[in-house]
Amino acid sequence: MASTNEKLDFCKQLGAEYGINYKEHPNFSEVVKELTEGRGVDVIQDPVLASNFDENLNSLAMDARWVLYGSMGGIKVNEANMMKLLVKRASLIGSTLRNQSDEYKAKLFEEMYSKCRPKFQSGEIKPIMSAQFRLSEVSKAHDLVE
Repeated sequence: MASTNEKLDFCKQLGAEYGINYKEHPNFSEVVKELTEGRGVDVIQDPVLASNFDENLNSLAMDARWVLYGSMGGIKVNEANMMKLLVKRASLIGSTLRNQSDEYKAKLFEEMYSKCRPKFQSGEIKPIMSAQFRLSEVSKAHDLVE
């Protein structure tokens, strides 16, 4: 999912089969159901939380996993029907590095680096950068992110 068709086209160039513009399809679970022939999705990686809660819940397949790692859309969900989660035997997993120790983060980085470095060196994984900035241009980088 993305907010523009340009972003979705870029994802498709990288290998995504489908993309949903959530601004064009605010009830995106209907599109998910159509694309999956009514089945739903096995995994949702969710940095949004509240504003997408019901649509994500409706998009889950049986035995799906929903990984929540952010709250860009707010933290309070009014009248969530959690029975849908139970009926689908789905798992809701919360994850954040924010409250982890520096030692944990360093160990995680080392593990990821040791596994990913050979793939970067071989070209199997390629970093995608939309822009580069000097440290003195940090405010420009923040503007781009916004």
